[in-house]
Amino acid sequence: MKRRDFWNSWEGRTTIALVVVAVGLNLISIPLGLAWGKGGYLTKVNWSLYPLFFALCGVLAYASWEYYMDAWKGLAANGVVYEDENPVEKFPSLDLFLSSFVRRRRIIVAISFVLGVVITIVDMGCLWSEYGIMSSRTACEERDFSVAFNIPSVFPNASVVGTIVFNIFAYSMQASLIMLGFLSLSQISMHGWAFFRFEKLSIIKNKALSIKLNYKDPLREFGVSDINRAINTMYITIAMSMIAPMLSAVEQETAAVDFGQLMLRYILPLIILAPLIIPFADRFFRHNEAVKRARAAGSPEELDKLREQKLWPFDGGPIGYAGKVAFLLVFSEYVFLFKMNFLDLLPG
Repeated sequence: MKRRDFWNSWEGRTTIALVVVAVGLNLISIPLGLAWGKGGYLTKVNWSLYPLFFALCGVLAYASWEYYMDAWKGLAANGVVYEDENPVEKFPSLDLFLSSFVRRRRIIVAISFVLGVVITIVDMGCLWSEYGIMSSRTACEERDFSVAFNIPSVFPNASVVGTIVFNIFAYSMQASLIMLGFLSLSQISMHGWAFFRFEKLSIIKNKALSIKLNYKDPLREFGVSDINRAINTMYITIAMSMIAPMLSAVEQETAAVDFGQLMLRYILPLIILAPLIIPFADRFFRHNEAVKRARAAGSPEELDKLREQKLWPFDGGPIGYAGKVAFLLVFSEYVFLFKMNFLDLLPG
């Protein structure tokens, strides 16, 4: 399977379409009378920056798939895949193995889509009563463009039909953004879990295949340099993607955090940790087996090669250093984004 170019992939085409629609919403909000005033669409960065949000999250959804798929292809070439007790130069049944990921991904895409829609419907909450769809005496506490026809003093040119149609598109954009977030998280987790459970996968167990860290790797990365490249690329991409929600958060008071920010508060830690936690836990256990093999060889040269290997994904070459900086940047961005007080996490 050849890596797809971003611009020719469905992620790329979808990203372009979403960016175009998001830009269109920014422009059309002006003649609809929803753009300006307190709570106007263009005055709310968490909405008006959607073109940037989609550009960054679309790249993340693409990278969190393609770079990991590439990494699987490089495992056998790096002396990591074994059949019985012998290393193989070519991953047997590689295409069949990768096809199983493609099938699972279709399910992940569908689940992410449903989550995006459901969460958005819940987020709309009070709008159902404002629009007269559900009877309720509860009005939306935040009086912004979404209820513009009910506040003519701020939006004198807004109409009922125009506001409702505009919000259908706007909240559809929100659902799409949530979907891309869940899709990226799910893809990273799926590939990490598959590496962790490699020998237990039915398609692998039938072939008597296993993964053993290559303690003789000339790149000094235990033969998993392609996986490391994918992990580091994820953090570089995530660091760039978090610029948009940071700009959005700056415009919001801490006491008035909106639903989107609350979603990010709980989803972002998972996205930040997922590329690292599962692979590192897996390597910890596989490292012990590599040490036993090196010692069993009974050669000082073998042990020297083992000591030269770097277990940490951020240690290998320029991309590793870039990934390390990106990880620190991501952590700093998250702290800034939510102004976390870590003392509050302590019991008592």
